[in-house]
Amino acid sequence: VREVFTNVLDAKPRARRVVGDLLDAAHNENIISEKAFLAGVKMIIEAAPDYTVDIPLIWQYIGEIIGAFIGARASN
Repeated sequence: VREVFTNVLDAKPRARRVVGDLLDAAHNENIISEKAFLAGVKMIIEAAPDYTVDIPLIWQYIGEIIGAFIGARASN
């Protein structure tokens, strides 16, 4: 989960939305557990201050990914 987040943080908004949808699909298919998802998100959030130099809008980007994940879950 951490790697997927990290790979799209500085990508285009569409890529971040797709990753949120992908994570939702992986969760729905029991490929990743809720515990694994939350652990990955926690690692990203803990590391986010270190990324702000290179990615000033990191919090917005994290929100886009999580928002897509939650939005996909709401539509299921």
